[in-house]
Amino acid sequence: MKTVVIYFSSAEKMGPPFNEEVYFHSYKRLCSQLEQAGFSVHIARGDSYQGNMTFSPTCKFSTDGNLEEVPEGCTASVLYLKGYALLEKLTDSNPVVNPLALTAIAHDKWKTYETFESFMAKSVLLPLNPTTEQLAEALAHIPTDLVVTKPRFGHGGNGVQVLPKTSLTPSQLEEGVEYFLQAFIDASMGIPNITNGNHDLRIIVTDSDQPLLTFVRTPKVDGYVSNLYQGGTLTVVASNLLPSSVLSLVTSVREKLSTYGPSFYAIDVMVENGKPYICEINSQPGMGIREIHGEAFEETYHRNLIATLTEAVQHHA
Repeated sequence: MKTVVIYFSSAEKMGPPFNEEVYFHSYKRLCSQLEQAGFSVHIARGDSYQGNMTFSPTCKFSTDGNLEEVPEGCTASVLYLKGYALLEKLTDSNPVVNPLALTAIAHDKWKTYETFESFMAKSVLLPLNPTTEQLAEALAHIPTDLVVTKPRFGHGGNGVQVLPKTSLTPSQLEEGVEYFLQAFIDASMGIPNITNGNHDLRIIVTDSDQPLLTFVRTPKVDGYVSNLYQGGTLTVVASNLLPSSVLSLVTSVREKLSTYGPSFYAIDVMVENGKPYICEINSQPGMGIREIHGEAFEETYHRNLIATLTEAVQHHA
């Protein structure tokens, strides 16, 4: 029997994302479906990695749905990474979803820009803790009146600010955090047949020729950041409603990233006057949740994730 290990960086047994009930139950359903597909499934956390794809201790869902510790742990046939703590400890020869090269491009937002510059808004990398002069020099390369500040290794919209260029000062950037500046994408005109105002699209992508799942996130009133944790709202969108320009962008990204091996990730896109821009690539998108996205969305998400994990085992056989 092949073994799937789902790894989270948080060390606590009920740490994120299990501290949120809807995520806990979605993962429990995923693990049950993986077991039905013939896998043994373990949850690993924190510093449990012992090398050579071995983890101890781990946890498993029992037949009555409780999460129980397995002191002896296990050796993974395939690893599903839901945290970044192991990136320096794994190699490309390890069967991992997503492949390490893809994860590196997604995790490092500046590397995302270097890889997909033609699909992204003009960006400038700042030195660590920039001076007023260094910040002014970088801002001179941003062509829009508003500027977006993004942590190089941020996630969940944390640390993202949209500000007038004239008001940005070094004191507004967290000390010790590496940032880059990005031109503002005016998405206020929306996307025909999808949304009428500010937005971003999250498009779930596998090795298939077509987007797997799509939803649109809209920010709170007078806001720009659409992440749910930042107060945004979410609506599932039929992928056949996506404009051809967005589909073309997704194809270009998929063709580049599919060279690294079986993958399952998200592309976040904003559309300005009909032109799509990549906001980020997310190699660890949040789980499909029936209470948030609907039962059909979760089922499709789980089924295709299981297919990707199965493919990864075969790819490394």
